[in-house]
Amino acid sequence: MRNLREVMTAQRCFLALWVAVCVLKLVVAARLPLFVDEAFYWQEGRHMAAAYS
Repeated sequence: MRNLREVMTAQRCFLALWVAVCVLKLVVAARLPLFVDEAFYWQEGRHMAAAYS
């Protein structure tokens, strides 16, 4: 069985990798333009209505 230090090191490595991937995804998403559907939802979300066509 692993000792506590090895488990904590593995958890820290996983957390660091997860944070790095999330930051990378945010940077890429911020640089890409909106797709057609995303732009439609963004625009329609600014003025809420009972139904959308």
